[in-house]
Amino acid sequence: MSLHRLSEDRRGGARRRSAPAGGPLGGERLMTRRSPVHPLQNVSLVDQVVGTLRDRIDNGELEPGAVLRIDELARELGVSRTPVREAISALEAQGVVVRRTNYPPTVFTPSRSEVLECYEMRTVLEPLAASFALPNLADEALDHLEALVSAMDQVGSPNFFALNREFHEGLYQAADRPFLLETIDGLIRRSDPYIRIYFKTHDLEETQRGHRRILDSLRRRDDAELQSAIVDHLQGVVNGMLDVIDGDGPE
Repeated sequence: MSLHRLSEDRRGGARRRSAPAGGPLGGERLMTRRSPVHPLQNVSLVDQVVGTLRDRIDNGELEPGAVLRIDELARELGVSRTPVREAISALEAQGVVVRRTNYPPTVFTPSRSEVLECYEMRTVLEPLAASFALPNLADEALDHLEALVSAMDQVGSPNFFALNREFHEGLYQAADRPFLLETIDGLIRRSDPYIRIYFKTHDLEETQRGHRRILDSLRRRDDAELQSAIVDHLQGVVNGMLDVIDGDGPE
């Protein structure tokens, strides 16, 4: 059938839609109802490689400073070089992998000076953002933050890291300061590798006490206590990180 004839048939069908429901329509049956379309779930090959490498880094199989050789990883995982290369780029964007000119990519190595600088900025900007957000914080948003903290009471949960990230980002969303929030988001992302180190080596009950103090100050709408709680929480985390970071990373 030509494209012209198909177009004519479709127009004719459209004109015939006024016929009584359930009656014959020129010998054709029109689809009057469609089944709901559900989003398809698809995990790409790149995502699978990212997950595999991330797991190996998190469990220590790939140690800090380990060289990631694309050819070797591709052979080991049974894939081509392309998804491995793209996965490494994704991990680099997350701060987990480091690239230097004329060198192969390596697993991130903690740096005391970097974590200090990052948290110096966070302890200034995050209380500021929280102060801006507090007058605009809706009860529904506060309830959501409380639900996140309650979920983190399961300190052994594999979702603890993601819940913690969502909690900290949620503190500042009502600030209505897009540039400030963009800067904080970048600092939080850069902190991710350090946060993972902290979570694996420290008592998360202490982390939860800090979260609860922040939440309580939000409930009471106490701006001064909120800023103090955030600073103390972040300072406790960075001190814990420094306890387990040796030296100052690679030159």
